Amino acid sequence: MQNLVNKFDSRTVWLFAFGSVALGVAASFATQGLGPKVTSAVYAGIVGIAGFASTFSTRARTRGAVGAFLVAALLAAIGCYALVSYVFSTVTSQAADLVSNGQAHEAGVQAGTIFGRFFGAFAAVVAFLETSIIGIAAAVAGSRAKAGIAPRVAMA
Repeated sequence: MQNLVNKFDSRTVWLFAFGSVALGVAASFATQGLGPKVTSAVYAGIVGIAGFASTFSTRARTRGAVGAFLVAALLAAIGCYALVSYVFSTVTSQAADLVSNGQAHEAGVQAGTIFGRFFGAFAAVVAFLETSIIGIAAAVAGSRAKAGIAPRVAMA
C-alpha cells in the first residue's frame, strides 16, 4: 500500500474526477437493466473509489480534489440536464402529436419544454449531489488514509 502513496502528480486528480464521471455514466448505461438502485450504486462506487484514489495516490491536496470533484459534478449535472430535458421534451411533444393527430403540436411542444426543464433540473440536482458528496467524502477519506500511512518526519 505504501507504494501507491503520492505515486502520481497533483494534476492527475482532474483525471480521476472526470474519468470517474465518464466511467460511472458508461457503467450506469451497462447496468440499467438491473434496476435504478444497482445503477446508482455502481455509479456511486466508481466515483467513491476514484475520489479516494485521487488524494491517496496523488500529491494533490484535499482542496484540489474537492475543486476537481465539484467541477466534475457540475459537468455531470449539465449533461444529465441536457439528456433528461431532451428526452422528456421529445417524448411529451410526440405523445401530444400522436393523441391529437398533429392538431395540438404547439401545445405539445410547450408542455414538452416545461416537463423537460422540470425533470431535467431534478435529474441535474440528483447527479450533482451524488457526484459531489461521494467524490468529496471519498477524497477526504483518501487524504486522511494517506496521512495515517505516510512516514512521520522526526522533529529535532
